[in-house]
Parts: sequence; structure tokens; C-alpha cells
Amino acid sequence: MTAPAGIGKDNYSWWMRNVQLSPWGWEESNGIIQREYDRVITFLKLEEHRNRDLDPLEMAMTERDYEASVYEALHAVVEFLRDEEIMTIDDWVNPADYTGFETLAELDERIAREGGGNEVLLPEETSIDTKVRQREMLPGETHEFIGHMLDFQRQERLTRSPIRSAGRRYNMDSMRTEGWAVGLEELLMQAGVLDDRPRKGREMEYLMNASHMSLAIPDMEMHANEIDLTEARHLCAEIMPRGWSQPDEDMVWFEMQSNIRNPGGFHSNVVTGKAYFMKLFRERAQQLGDDFVLRDFIDEFLEAGIIPMSLIRWEMTGNSDDITLVTEELEGS
Repeated sequence: MTAPAGIGKDNYSWWMRNVQLSPWGWEESNGIIQREYDRVITFLKLEEHRNRDLDPLEMAMTERDYEASVYEALHAVVEFLRDEEIMTIDDWVNPADYTGFETLAELDERIAREGGGNEVLLPEETSIDTKVRQREMLPGETHEFIGHMLDFQRQERLTRSPIRSAGRRYNMDSMRTEGWAVGLEELLMQAGVLDDRPRKGREMEYLMNASHMSLAIPDMEMHANEIDLTEARHLCAEIMPRGWSQPDEDMVWFEMQSNIRNPGGFHSNVVTGKAYFMKLFRERAQQLGDDFVLRDFIDEFLEAGIIPMSLIRWEMTGNSDDITLVTEELEGS
């Protein structure tokens, strides 16, 4: 196939505005992504300079060590969220739903029963995500457990309306689900979740952010038909710091193919969804002033369900201008 595979800027903008109900089309979304990339690389370099005299976080973990590290990270983040009153942690919340074992003793029993567990996972042979996780596990697994699994578990328990917790067709939930999960990575770090862990772990969080950029920027350019799939794979590797991505590795192939199959459905919305969450955060904080309570804000956001971000903003703040923008475009089309 030699024809352009991207849907084009106009179709991309239509999709974002009329399916995602986002106020941002291709141009606005691309601008947000580019500025976020500037910020992430700047912050990464500042962290590297700050930590320049510290030993590197070099880790050669066994499979058992990796699973134990996930266990420890998830219990740490659940305790942090509860103790620091970031969000309500209900009694039913259990990291074992994610890890598959309640205690490290259970993990060791399973390994003894099944064999294995001693194979060393070498960072240079793994994907970006694993390279980061082997050095600092918490942000990535927070994304997966708190950002996704716990999010969907909470939605299943919503009682106010079956529509709120219903599955969404056409990926119209991706700004909400991915923006929330990715936002947790850095925002919890700023709230202090990494304060008692090795300081260079902050570098790992910004490298995770950079990996999101390395996937989102080619996503936008492919759908604008400015580059093809081969060029997208090379661009992904080029803009990922430390050479932690290669054009021919499995993850890059998979992610770039996913981008072209799924316009506006994942990587670009990782970045714009986080930006929209922070927009809502700022508006609600300014609206409430001294009455703003972080846990109440997060709980109210999650209670709204997995619906487009602009609808959540309308409900929480009363600001409907983003919805009006979409409605006016539909009426004029």
C-alpha cells in the first residue's frame, strides 16, 4: 500500500470535536503536544543536572524482583493516596486485583510451584516502559492500577446512572481515560509520592513523559500525511532521550501501527487529555478559592463517570463554552 494512510487534518479535527467532544482540533492538539514536549525535555534536563553527582539507577532485576517491586509500589501509592487525602480509597481497593497475589509469600509460593522467576531482565533488551520501571516502578504502575484498573472498578460501582459507567464506542472516552491515567504519573510526583524514594526516580518519570511525546508527535504527523509509517518509527526513536527507543523494536512497530489504525484514539489524547484535566483542575480551584479541597475535586471528577472531558467540565464548573463550540460547528456543517 503506497497511498497516504493518515486521515488528514480536517478529518482529524472533525473526529476530535464531534466524537471526543474536544474543543481542540488537529492544530490546537498539535500545539499542545509540541509545547508539552518542550516542557518535559526541559524538566528532564533540570532533574539530570540536579542529580548529576548521584549514582545511576542501574538495575538488573529478576522476574521475581520485578513482580515484588510492583507489589511494593502499588501498596505505597495506595497508602499515599489515603494518608495524604488525595482521593477516597474505599475499603474494597486491593492491589492484589492487579498483581494476582496478596503477599510476597504468596508470590514466592507461586514461583516455587511453577519454577522460574530467576531470569534476569536486562534493561537494554526491553521496551521504554520496562527500562523506566526497572529503575523506578511507581509512576508506570500507578498509571496502570490507579489510572486504569481502579478507575474502571470505580465506574462499575457507580449507582447514580447506568450511562455514567457504560462502555464507550468509537474510543470517545480516550481523552478521559488516558488523560487521567497519564496525568497521575507526574501530578502525584509533584504531590510527593516519590519523596521517600531515590531522587533520580524523578528522571524516570520525565522519561516516561518523553516516551508519551515520542509516540504522540509521530501520531499527529502521520495523520496530517506529513510522514509515513517508516518515517514515524524513525521519528519516535529520534525524539526519545537516551536512545531508549529504536525504529525496529517491537514496541515502536506496535505503537506506530496503533496510531495509524486509531486516529485521535490514544497517544495524542494521552497528552491532550492530561492538558484538559489540568485545565479543569485550574478552573475548579479558581472557582472555589479557599474552599477548594483536592480530595473532593478528584472524587467529583471520578464520580462523573467515563464521559467526554468537556461534559465533565460542564457539570463540575458550569462552563459550557467547549460544548457550545462543538454544537455550533455541528449546526454549521
